Amino acid sequence: MAAVSETGHDSELRSSSIGLADVLFQAMTYMAPGVGLAFSIGIAVPISGATLPLSVIVALIACTFCAVSIGQMATRIPSAGGLYTYAAKGIGPKTGFLVGWFYVCFGVFLPGSLLTLGGWFVDQFLEREVGFSIGWWFWGVIFAVCIFMLTYFDVRISAKATIVLGAVEIVIFLALAVTMVFSEPNSAKPFTPSAGADAWNGIFQGAVFAILAFIGFEAASALGEEAKNPKKVIPQGVIGSCVLVGLFYVFQTYAWNVGAGVGTRGDSAIVDHLGESGGSAWDALGSEFWGSAGAWLLFFALVNSVVACGTAATNNAARVFFAMGRSGSAPAWLGKVHPRHKSPYMSVITTIIVTGVVAYLIAFIYGDGGGVGAEGQVGFFVEATFFTVVAIIIYMIACASCLGYFSRKEGKPERNVLLHVVVPIIGMAAFILPLYTQYFSLGALFEGTWFQWGYKEEDGSNIFFGLEGSGVFVSATMGALLWVIIGILLSWYLSATRPEALERATHVFGGEVDDETPHGHADSMSITH
Repeated sequence: MAAVSETGHDSELRSSSIGLADVLFQAMTYMAPGVGLAFSIGIAVPISGATLPLSVIVALIACTFCAVSIGQMATRIPSAGGLYTYAAKGIGPKTGFLVGWFYVCFGVFLPGSLLTLGGWFVDQFLEREVGFSIGWWFWGVIFAVCIFMLTYFDVRISAKATIVLGAVEIVIFLALAVTMVFSEPNSAKPFTPSAGADAWNGIFQGAVFAILAFIGFEAASALGEEAKNPKKVIPQGVIGSCVLVGLFYVFQTYAWNVGAGVGTRGDSAIVDHLGESGGSAWDALGSEFWGSAGAWLLFFALVNSVVACGTAATNNAARVFFAMGRSGSAPAWLGKVHPRHKSPYMSVITTIIVTGVVAYLIAFIYGDGGGVGAEGQVGFFVEATFFTVVAIIIYMIACASCLGYFSRKEGKPERNVLLHVVVPIIGMAAFILPLYTQYFSLGALFEGTWFQWGYKEEDGSNIFFGLEGSGVFVSATMGALLWVIIGILLSWYLSATRPEALERATHVFGGEVDDETPHGHADSMSITH
C-alpha cells in the first residue's frame, strides 16, 4: 500500500530504482562541468589570470574537505534530510532551519538561471556563426520545455539522461584539452603564484568563482529516497563527484592557459583570449584547434551541459517544494506524486514556472546597458553571485556540523580526530580564505566596487565580457546577504516565540529515515536528502 502524506496524497516516490552511476552523474551534471568551466570559472579569469588552475585547486581542496565531512555524517545519521538534519543534530535546530532556508534560495534561483544563460549562449553563437538571432528568451523557453520533459516523468528517465548528457560534454571538453596540451608549448606559469594577475590575493579571490563551478557536489543526496543502499551510495556520490569534476577542472583550466598562449604570449594571454572570444572562450578554442566543425562541437557540448544541469537542478528544487507540500507547510498540491510515474509532478511544474519567471525578471531588470541580447548573460551572473554566497555559507555549516556532532555525547564514541576534527576545520578555513580576500574592505562596499569582476580600463570603467559597471553584481551580493539575515532573524524569532514551529520546519526540511524501512523511505524529503 502506498504511503500517504498529511495532506492525503500518495507520498511515496519510486524507491531503490537507481544505482551509484545514476547518483554520481546526478551530482556531476548538477555541477555542470561544461557550463561551470565555460562560464562560472570564466568569471575568475580577469582576477586569477594565468594562475586560474591554482584558484580551482583552492576550491577543490575546500569542497573536498567539505564532501568528506558530509560523507561522514551520511554514514552515521540515517537521515532523509541530508545537510538540514546534519546541521540540526550537529549544531542545533535553529541552524537546521537556516540551512533549509538557504536551500529554498537554490530552489528559487538556480534552475532559472540556466534558462537565461543557455538562451543567451545559443542566440549569440547562432548570430556569430550563421547571422541568425531570434532572442535569448526564445531559446530559454526551448530549454525549459526540454528540462520539463526530462523531469516530469519517471526519475529513471532523467537519471539515465544525465548520464548520457554528462558523458558527452565531458568527453568533448577533455578531447579538446588534450589537443591543446599536445599542440602548443606547455608552461609551469599556471602553477606559479607570482604569474597571476594579483598573486595569492587574486588566486583566493578567483577561488570564490571557482567554488561556483563546484556547487552541486552534495546534490547526489537528493536521490536518497530513490537510490539503492543510500547510506553507502550517497557518500560515494558526494565525494566522488567533487573529486572527479574538480580534477577535470584543474586539467581543463591548465589546457585553457596552453590554448590561449600563456607560454608564448605572456601571462595576460588567457585574459586577452577571454575578451576576444566575447563570452565562452571554449567554442572559440574549438574553432581554433578543430576548425569550424570544432566550434559547433563545443556548442553542442555546452547545450548538453545546460540541459543536464537544468534537469538535475530542477529535480532538486522540485523535491524541496515537494517535501514542504507533503508535510503540510506549503500548499498541499505540491506534495502530490504522479500515480504512474511516481514523480513529484506538481512540484516540477511549479519549479519550472516560478524559477523561470524569477530568472526572466532579473534578466530584464539588470540587463540594461549590457548590449543587445545580453540580458540572459547578465541574469545568469547576477543569480549565480546570489546563490554562490549562500552556498559557501552552507558548506561551512556542513563542516561545522560534522565537528559538532562528533564532539557531542552521541557521536563522540565514534570520533576519529583526523576525519571528524581536522578535516572539517581545514574545510572551514579553506572557505574562509577566499571569502576574506573577496570582502576585505568595507570602504569598497560603499564605493560600489565590492566585487572586482573585471579589469580596469584607462578611463576607469570596470569591464567584464563587455559589460560595464559592477553595480548589478553588488546588488546580487547584497541580496544574498539580505536572504541570510532574514533567515537568521526567522530562526531566532521561531526559537523565541514558537519553538514547536521551528521543530516542525526543521523536520520539513530534514525528515528522519525509519531504520526498519527496507528502502530507507523518509517521512519527508528535501533537496539534499
